Amino acid sequence: GRFPGVPAKTWVSRVEASHFDAATVYVTFDNHRENDFTPYVFVSNDFGRTFRRITSGIPTDRPAYVHVIREDPQNRDLLFLGTDVGAFVSADRGASWQRFMQGMPTVPVHDLQIHPRDREIVAGTHGRSIYIADVAALEDMAGARGDSVMKKPAHLFAIRTAYQYEQPFRQMWAGNHVYQAQNPPYGATIEYRLAKGNAPA
Repeated sequence: GRFPGVPAKTWVSRVEASHFDAATVYVTFDNHRENDFTPYVFVSNDFGRTFRRITSGIPTDRPAYVHVIREDPQNRDLLFLGTDVGAFVSADRGASWQRFMQGMPTVPVHDLQIHPRDREIVAGTHGRSIYIADVAALEDMAGARGDSVMKKPAHLFAIRTAYQYEQPFRQMWAGNHVYQAQNPPYGATIEYRLAKGNAPA
């Protein structure tokens, strides 16, 4: 009765306690076993006494039922969602959502983990292995923390440590297939934001 619109006996797919506020908890539901593909995402800010729905921007014209929700460990305004049609991100604590991870196919995302040191998100999918994305810039831009960044005509984000290395030759016996993914490009990565009208010529 605390979750408006959720049918009785719907599966709880994830409970995510806030890293920042003991009174805040996020809950997602999955009712696809009953041919109900609705995205059910809720938040409570009063220790679970009341919940409100936060699904604005999640598509309802396809089976976007929810497997997992994660709160970013660096920025409380940044939330990530794994659904049956891909990953979504919110920079305003769930008030609105948009599709996340450019180049990621429309694939079920069953789990999400955010590495607190490397500031990367890891998405575990059904049938398409894992995807990893750097979320450091998003952490700096989301919510109140990003207000100063968004007001600047240009902003250079912190540059992560780059390593120089060699790849030695090694013998290997890999069987009839080698399973591998493309690594990030060699060298330092520089991320910046230019406000509209400040693009380089």
